[in-house]
Amino acid sequence: MADEPAYIRNFKAFAKSDVTFNDLPALESEMYGTNDRATAIMMSAVTETCLEIFLREKTRPTLSSEDTAKIFDFRGPLGDFSSKTMLAYAFNMFGPDTKHDLELIRMLRNEWAHSRRSFGFHTKEVSDVCKHLRAVDWPGAKLPDGYLRAMPEDQRSAAMARSNPKTRYVTTCHTIAERLLWNAGEIPPGAATPDLR
Repeated sequence: MADEPAYIRNFKAFAKSDVTFNDLPALESEMYGTNDRATAIMMSAVTETCLEIFLREKTRPTLSSEDTAKIFDFRGPLGDFSSKTMLAYAFNMFGPDTKHDLELIRMLRNEWAHSRRSFGFHTKEVSDVCKHLRAVDWPGAKLPDGYLRAMPEDQRSAAMARSNPKTRYVTTCHTIAERLLWNAGEIPPGAATPDLR
């Protein structure tokens, strides 16, 4: 709003600015020590944000900020995770493995966000879904360093196993988010742009 003090406008603009490749480790470290529900919901939010950044990079360079806002607004054609995923896949911006994993990430997030039951990554039904995540097994997929640092020492060896459902989820979200940012032009110095399968 125009009548808001500059410090309020500045804070809101800062808080709404895009995630960068350098932001990922700090954002993720905020999520690792939390409970499984918070980790699942927050990691999926970061992944969806990176998907939006990736898609915005693919839009017409002369598209106005007002038109961009209409497209990605909650009620816009790309206002939800599912629509963003389907459009990017339909226009061959990534392959079936990325689509598959984004759909599982979204589904897990939605169920966690709306369930009245308490459950975690080691609940059989959740673990069974996490077994089907694919990006965790891609060449170059890396378990985020902050994830292991956030683990209590007695849980680190279990957390290092790619069979650990939380590890599979976290690594999948991290790998896809990182590759979406790389493919949107947010490439770390000296890095090659990896594919989105």
